[in-house]
Amino acid sequence: RAHLEPAGGAPVELGPGELALVRGPAPYRVLDAAGSPIDVVILPGQRCVRPDGAPATDWHGGPGNAWGNDPAGETTMLIGTYHDDGEVGRRLLEAIPPVLAMRADECAADPLRGTLLPLLAAELAAEQPAGRVVLDRLLDVLGIATVRTWAARTDVPRLPGVNAADPAIRAILRRLHAE
Repeated sequence: RAHLEPAGGAPVELGPGELALVRGPAPYRVLDAAGSPIDVVILPGQRCVRPDGAPATDWHGGPGNAWGNDPAGETTMLIGTYHDDGEVGRRLLEAIPPVLAMRADECAADPLRGTLLPLLAAELAAEQPAGRVVLDRLLDVLGIATVRTWAARTDVPRLPGVNAADPAIRAILRRLHAE
């Protein structure tokens, strides 16, 4: 289990198979339990320091792309960061809440996500040429699949008069995206 605390937002509990997209650039904390002390701060460039600024020399890389205080430990979290959101990413980020959490049953119900997670795990474990490129594309698709699932929820607000399920609206959106 993990406890996600976004800056200025409500904490989110995450369990096995659950997922959260956190909209930056605001910082967030990932803890084993609410109220746990901060052990390490991860800065840009994946530089790890203690809360007092001293280097966190016990945080290191492991096999494949594993990284942390125990890269061979029993708990694994996949964390991906986009440093440049681009035009499409910017519009996507503006549409989602600051923290978009998905329950395990929602994640399991999406066959695309069920396929992506094993592919991500395999690519993370391998050190192949262009591995970073493959990971980036898989994370892109995972992000899109997550937003699709979120957008299909009944509690997600819709723009007035816009219904993407309407065939005419879908055709217009297809054409806009193509051009």
